[in-house]
Amino acid sequence: MCWSSLFALLVAVMHAHDEACAYCLRDKCLKTRYGSVCTYCETGYVPLEGRCTAMDVSFCLVESESRGSCSQCAYGYKSFLNGCYLVPLFEKLGKELDNSVSVPSALYISTHVVLNGQILFTGCFMDNELPINGVCAEDTANWCTQSGETDFSYGTSCLQCTGTDVFYFKGGCYSTKTEPGSLICKTASGGICTTCNTDSHYVFANPSTGTKTEQCISCGDGYGANGYSGVENCKTCAAPSGNSNMATCSACPDGYKFNVAQTRCFTCTLQGCLNCDSYESCEHCNTDFYIADQSYSKICATTCPTGTFPFVNSTGYKKCFSCSTSDGSDPIAVERIPGCETCTVNSSNLLTCSACLQGYQLTSTGCKQVCADVSGKCGSNACTVVIGSISYCSDCSGANNYAPINGVCEYVTMNDKSGCRKEETITGSCSQCGEGYFLHMQGCYKADQAPGNLVCSSVGTGSRSSGNAGAGLCSVCGPGYRTKRGRCISCNSQHCLEYIPNTCVCTLCEDNVLLIQGECVPFPSSGCKVPYCALCEKKLEVCTRCEGSYYITPLHGCIKDCGDLLGYHNDADLGRCVRCRIKNCYKCYDSVRCLECSTGYGLTDDQQCARCPENCFACAHYNQCTTCKSGYILNDFNVCESENEYKVDCKHADAKYIKYELARHIKGSVRQRLMASMCSECNAGKVPINGKCVSVSAKTLSCVSGTGENTGKCTHCVSGSNSNSAFLYSGGCYDSTTGVGKSLCTSVGDNGLCARCPRGGFMLDTSRNECVPCPMNCMKCNSSGCLRCDPGWLLIESNCVPCKKGCLECSGSADKCTSCITGYYVAGAVTSSSKNEGACRSCDDTREVDGWKGVHGCTLCTPPVFAGEVLCLSKEVIDDSVTRPLSSGAIAGISIVILVVVAAIVGVLVWRFVYKKKSSKHIKMVDMDASINTSQYMSSSHV
Repeated sequence: MCWSSLFALLVAVMHAHDEACAYCLRDKCLKTRYGSVCTYCETGYVPLEGRCTAMDVSFCLVESESRGSCSQCAYGYKSFLNGCYLVPLFEKLGKELDNSVSVPSALYISTHVVLNGQILFTGCFMDNELPINGVCAEDTANWCTQSGETDFSYGTSCLQCTGTDVFYFKGGCYSTKTEPGSLICKTASGGICTTCNTDSHYVFANPSTGTKTEQCISCGDGYGANGYSGVENCKTCAAPSGNSNMATCSACPDGYKFNVAQTRCFTCTLQGCLNCDSYESCEHCNTDFYIADQSYSKICATTCPTGTFPFVNSTGYKKCFSCSTSDGSDPIAVERIPGCETCTVNSSNLLTCSACLQGYQLTSTGCKQVCADVSGKCGSNACTVVIGSISYCSDCSGANNYAPINGVCEYVTMNDKSGCRKEETITGSCSQCGEGYFLHMQGCYKADQAPGNLVCSSVGTGSRSSGNAGAGLCSVCGPGYRTKRGRCISCNSQHCLEYIPNTCVCTLCEDNVLLIQGECVPFPSSGCKVPYCALCEKKLEVCTRCEGSYYITPLHGCIKDCGDLLGYHNDADLGRCVRCRIKNCYKCYDSVRCLECSTGYGLTDDQQCARCPENCFACAHYNQCTTCKSGYILNDFNVCESENEYKVDCKHADAKYIKYELARHIKGSVRQRLMASMCSECNAGKVPINGKCVSVSAKTLSCVSGTGENTGKCTHCVSGSNSNSAFLYSGGCYDSTTGVGKSLCTSVGDNGLCARCPRGGFMLDTSRNECVPCPMNCMKCNSSGCLRCDPGWLLIESNCVPCKKGCLECSGSADKCTSCITGYYVAGAVTSSSKNEGACRSCDDTREVDGWKGVHGCTLCTPPVFAGEVLCLSKEVIDDSVTRPLSSGAIAGISIVILVVVAAIVGVLVWRFVYKKKSSKHIKMVDMDASINTSQYMSSSHV
């Protein structure tokens, strides 16, 4: 709660006019119309669909000079009442804004369901209004017996209906006697539809056999109910059949077009297009056009663009195909010409090339690649080693006893100075090089002369050791290459000028190229200022279509995987990120089916997420535990037992159960170490079997306990006749195939000792043949120390040190981040004097450092095209930690302030009503419980 909002509330109560601010305390609103539609907000906020929202270019491009309102809305929004409103709402409501539907109700609806082209409201925001027969109106007939919020709509919805011929549908109450209710339901009883009107084909009966939340589902309802749904934007349909949970659409509304498979309806205004495969991307053109690729989408063209040729099949299907390459899915048998830029095709389906791409020469037979090797001994299509701007040979199979030396074919003797050794099966290339040379793409190169000096900075010598790849290999690769087991792998980046040594992480790009997360990304050919954007609007900052396999984010950016956003999934048909509606879902397949739940939750049979069993750290299925919390151990029945159960009749409990597991959180998955104690020595007459003390006579594994049966320990373990799974560990026998034993050892030797440890954080102690954990934050180790660290940690001299805050990975030093956790971005250098190059900065850090700054409230972003604010991809709250409770002092302070506020308001009201006695206007008191939010007060008043 802020003081300006409190002042606005007091002024509103005192004056009680039509500009009363009923939502000031919640919405940072300073001025309203129609009782609750905000028209002016506090600084930093503008009206979005009538409510104050943090200023963002995704909907408001230009904030007004007076602040608190918007003077220019983004593409897809309409300017109205000093704010921005979604265009489809205005287009579809039409005259209803001025007639049957009240303006405030219409403005507030941001979710609805469409039936036969008519919008049916699913929730309302005006006092005393509920969705009745699809419109927001007063429930004068008392059809709605219970109201509240739903998971598919904003505002207040009906949850239960009653009345003759009245039924519940999608947050509202409807009558079977009038439209639109009669189009949905034929008969109703007890507030529920008993017979859906499937004859209209606008709805289908919910096939669910369980408890139904909706009896009838609209064809255009992409959210649906009980796992069944319609098709977004569909007009008429048939019910789901077979294994499908989605209806089959039979007709799209006016202004929409099917894809060829008729599984989606898309808005598509492309000239000459018959069927669309996504928004503004054509799948099938009419007979006067060719379908052609352009800017990562498909258009209809009268002539084919450069680099392609026209083709018409026997059915009349017309498309433009590439002159030089085929993606393997082309339905034509036309042999392409590699390197060809301009071509024509004759009636016999033969191509003729008239111009070649750069790096190729036009010949009488096509295009020939320009190669540094002119000996004529380089194999066919073997001039493939690109170093700088020149191609070199990788295979000299054109002549015997020749191999690539420094990129050209040379005669190789038994004792060749290059040390080239050839495998019998590889006649024209090298498999090994000698001192002073290094092996690169089947050839031997010197590191102190061209072209080898462009690939390798330092060759190995002698035998392989730490930091030395050994003779014939490269120890330190040059810029543009990364080292992998002594080999240099090209980074294939055409625009990077400087790299972190031995990595493909770029730190400096060419002019007019973006540095994003260590990669050089060219400006989109579309001219957009949003990376990976193919089509944009309004100052080129709002993306409406992304390139290639990228998806539009909720804030009109482009992202490779929508799974990086909280609660979103890829929708290839739409080309955008679509919200996953499943609670506690870490990664979802679509809006109603989860693939993987967050840690502590498991999948149900209908692909929802439910909490794991008690004391369970992780579970694949909601009732089958896979890993227990610390202090608990998984038994053979997938149930977590307390470590105390493993200490009954125990003399010493120092056997350690240790397991590493990923804790999957939105801000990055972190490995956690889970521990519990088991028995290593039992009281007389018992021995440790799978961590528990078992009677010697009842033991299931053959335990040899040394001298006599009363030592309480096992000294050797023997498996059954048909297995080799029993192993000795810390005085007890364990089974490597089940329960706790499976977490301690994965393979047992003939000697009854462990031979192989679980992957990730364990090594085999050969002196005891037991698996021991690696040091903390180490993923792979040996007796000398750590070999590979956990994400967020850097290996320095066999030890793991933490990367700088926000780093997911770092290289060279702890403050040189190569990638960041979700919510952070790699801050590259805007200027050559930048001191924060390679650091991870928070997306919502608004302090400007070296030209970079974040956006308030941003939780996922990419660096900006120019110096300035980052490009925010999401403002969803992604911190899944529990909110800290307020201190007693803070609570006391807030209580006093609230008492003062309430007393002031009550005093004003008493003065207003008792002394002024103005009855011409009725003042609605604000619900104090809903309006005064203590957490808001804490953040605003800094108590």
